[in-house]
Amino acid sequence: MKLNINLMIKPVLQLGDPRLRPKSSAVTNVCTPEMKRLVRDLSDTFFNAKTKYHYCRGIAAPQIGSLKRAILIDDSRFKGPLINPRVISASGPTHEVWDSCLSFNLAFFLQVDRHNSVQIEFLNEEGIKDVLQADGILSELLQHEIDHLDGILATDRLKDIRKIIMREEYEKMSRHTRLGTQQSPGKRPLYKARTLSRQRLIVHRHNVLAVVEMGDCLPSC
Repeated sequence: MKLNINLMIKPVLQLGDPRLRPKSSAVTNVCTPEMKRLVRDLSDTFFNAKTKYHYCRGIAAPQIGSLKRAILIDDSRFKGPLINPRVISASGPTHEVWDSCLSFNLAFFLQVDRHNSVQIEFLNEEGIKDVLQADGILSELLQHEIDHLDGILATDRLKDIRKIIMREEYEKMSRHTRLGTQQSPGKRPLYKARTLSRQRLIVHRHNVLAVVEMGDCLPSC
């Protein structure tokens, strides 16, 4: 099956590329051809990556070489772009979560601390201010993507070098968790079990891009 030739797929900058490090500039006018093109580029690049990696859930403008404060999220509770997102409050204790990134090619995973709940102020595609209250996995994802806008990568938040593992080992743990052999009593589960079918269509702009088998791994990437 061929991809839509009109997709505007950009290369995702990888760890070590200095263009990932500067702070991004605020968007002053959302309703410009430049911004509409950026949102489209983010969307097309994200869904192309999703056909490859299957469980990525977000992308930030710096990852495709644009130093604008814009991210795109694909979560069951929120789907779409957030322009000029900022954390206006964070509550609850921090906890360790498994994290990875498209800028690592999802080659390895590491544990970082994230707030359980955040409140995000942002502009939507029409330039209207909105506020999003997020907790759990969505909160972790938003914190990860907003970090990108400040030149911060998940590797910067790694506190213990022993808590970094290769993707193959991460997926082994995921399989063990589904079998009930990996979870420690009294600790937050490492993986979120799904009850939906593991087969999923990836559809973008009314085109079926791929049929994939979904794992239960949900890193903030």
